[in-house]
Amino acid sequence: MGSEEGPTPRTSLRGDSYILRPDGRRHSPSRAINKLLTVALVATLVLAIFALFGSRYVDTSVGRPLGTTLYTYQGHTNFVDALAWSPDGRYVASGSWDHTVQVWDAKTRAQILSYPHNDIVDALAWSPNSRYLASGSWDHTVQVWDVSTDTLLINYHGHSDFVDALAWSPDGRYIASGSWDHTVRVWNVYTGALVYKTQIQDFVDALAWSPDGRYIAIGGRDEAVYVLDAGTGTVKFTFTGENSVVNTVAWSPKGPYVAAGYRDGTVQIWNATTGILLHAYKIHDNEVRSLAWSPDGRYIASGSWDHTVRVWNVKTGIPLVIYRGHTGNVDAVAWSPDGRYVASGSWDDTVQVWQATYGGKASLGDEGVMRSPLLAP
Repeated sequence: MGSEEGPTPRTSLRGDSYILRPDGRRHSPSRAINKLLTVALVATLVLAIFALFGSRYVDTSVGRPLGTTLYTYQGHTNFVDALAWSPDGRYVASGSWDHTVQVWDAKTRAQILSYPHNDIVDALAWSPNSRYLASGSWDHTVQVWDVSTDTLLINYHGHSDFVDALAWSPDGRYIASGSWDHTVRVWNVYTGALVYKTQIQDFVDALAWSPDGRYIAIGGRDEAVYVLDAGTGTVKFTFTGENSVVNTVAWSPKGPYVAAGYRDGTVQIWNATTGILLHAYKIHDNEVRSLAWSPDGRYIASGSWDHTVRVWNVKTGIPLVIYRGHTGNVDAVAWSPDGRYVASGSWDDTVQVWQATYGGKASLGDEGVMRSPLLAP
């Protein structure tokens, strides 16, 4: 298996602080009094509103049509092909062909962290506690950063070819990395030591760890979906229902269901414990490059090289939203933890964040479409 590097610490070069100070301008007494009266009036109105409605956050996005673009993030200078929304909902991380990872505040769009790789960044994964971010690159490495301190914790050098798939274990102790060297490697996050290596017949292009921590789904160039025992690396199941390259896999948060997206534009959903193919859809006109389940397990967002993202009902396969905000291939999608928004990354060098549902529902009063007996919690 060979020896692996341990943690490589790097101190932050950031730490700028900003203090707001008086501007020194003078004001006449009458102006000051008028200003104070205005402020007092506004404060009184705010208190009256709180007394009437309670101290609640007013969601300004409610009422916007599904598929409405909320904002566009333009921090990258080349293709965006990796996205991950932090589990706590605060941050979005994006990876690009410009060799950088950028982390930004999901509400303010302010950049929190940016760090480089020596080549294209092709995979991202957050730790379950949202503190750490792993990134995989064509420079053959996996980096793990502490986002709160801007510190590089580990630089893993175990692969001998492009790293383009990552999955973090639900307990936060391990990371699985997939590579064009035909291997999946699972390693200890705290030490960087290799736990095991599983050999696959061809390039590994996709990974997903099951929510219960027991399995890892793999997709690759040999047109098969593998399900590994996460503890041993042993292949438990192999699904070969589509004669096409597997570009992406995603594990449902509700039940043992794995979705796979293929080069021919097809999406298939499998029961990972029985090997039964449950659904197969042809909903895109080009390759399906990324999949993300909604947090309630009722919908899937699929990003494609047909320049669209589609949000569709898992049970029926009917698209609920077709997002056309990009002008290039869509390579990455990530769903917000509250279920309302989807972020999508494209070869137009942008990340778009847009309305996917209303409070976790596709449309108001659309309960008939929402309920899925197959994937009910």
